[in-house]
Amino acid sequence: MQRAANPFFLKVFSNECRHLAVCLVVAVTVGGCTWFQTGPKIGAADVGGFAVKGRMAVRHGDDGFSSNFLWQHAPNRDEIDLWGPVGQGHSRFVDADGQVSVTAANGDVFREDTVDAAMQRWLGFSLPIDALTHWVRGERAPGYAVATATADASGDLVMLDQLAWRLVYSDYRATTGGARVPGRIVATSGDVKVTLLPSDWSFGPGAAFDTP
Repeated sequence: MQRAANPFFLKVFSNECRHLAVCLVVAVTVGGCTWFQTGPKIGAADVGGFAVKGRMAVRHGDDGFSSNFLWQHAPNRDEIDLWGPVGQGHSRFVDADGQVSVTAANGDVFREDTVDAAMQRWLGFSLPIDALTHWVRGERAPGYAVATATADASGDLVMLDQLAWRLVYSDYRATTGGARVPGRIVATSGDVKVTLLPSDWSFGPGAAFDTP
């Protein structure tokens, strides 16, 4: 079913949620303290799968929204859940073996050709999902040219220019498995700014799709 491009946040959240969006955008852009523990990086070949929960805020020109997210990743499958305060406006992106679906907050299901197309139609912008699986862990995406990459003294990536996106990382911390991951990621491209605050991580083949 085809629909004209319409930012996802206009469909996902109730009027009350959209009134709260400005406050939440401010909240998620306040940085926390940085942890300096050393620990191994998790490479793509070692992950198998992961699940990460957190918050996100998006500004696109004069528009914006914020939400909680749960991203579950495994080979050949990604599920991204978005929901507002008190569980309102729960919606889901699913990419399984090349089949992409979007379940809107009202329960309607729509099919898209690619995750990029789904994001563009429903969010109003698109992040490359295969690169994002690395970016969210503080890594360069392999196989793509890197314009700029800067690391700090401990080796943590603090700035990356890749695929026309600039990513700024901070608040690194160690997960329970010892991996160091960023606690705050600000990604900008043109007039789009996406702030991610990943907070709860689990890794390994059994990590994804075990959470509700």
